[in-house]
Amino acid sequence: MTLKSKLNFLLFIFYAVFLAALTIFKSLKIFTPELAFIEASLGGDKLEHFFLALLLSLLVWPVVWGFNHGRLPKVIVTFFTLLLLVFALLLDELHQFFISSRHFDWQDIAFGVAGLLVGLILRVLIMRFLFLNKLSVVAKK
Repeated sequence: MTLKSKLNFLLFIFYAVFLAALTIFKSLKIFTPELAFIEASLGGDKLEHFFLALLLSLLVWPVVWGFNHGRLPKVIVTFFTLLLLVFALLLDELHQFFISSRHFDWQDIAFGVAGLLVGLILRVLIMRFLFLNKLSVVAKK
């Protein structure tokens, strides 16, 4: 495992723990002013779901694709990873149905899924752009 792969993995794990902490703190009503500040800074509840999911998506793809090592087609790995991420969003939102201080909202899921998809598209575009730049540098030599 390369240093880059280890750093990608650690960054993803750190962010996943951060997201879990956010939802736990909000459910337990801990750090309420700080959580309200984060939500307001990101443009409100719906945009918060979008941006947090977008960042999650940007962080997960290099980890997943790096661990695959070409064993499975990238499209299959991407599909099942996206499915797993959507399932995690559903579980996170569903648990709010059972907590009196929280509320379940389909729009939160929709904004989260949109963030995941935009993150995937951005990651693919970034990788294609970098790949094309590498090709042009090699072609110039």
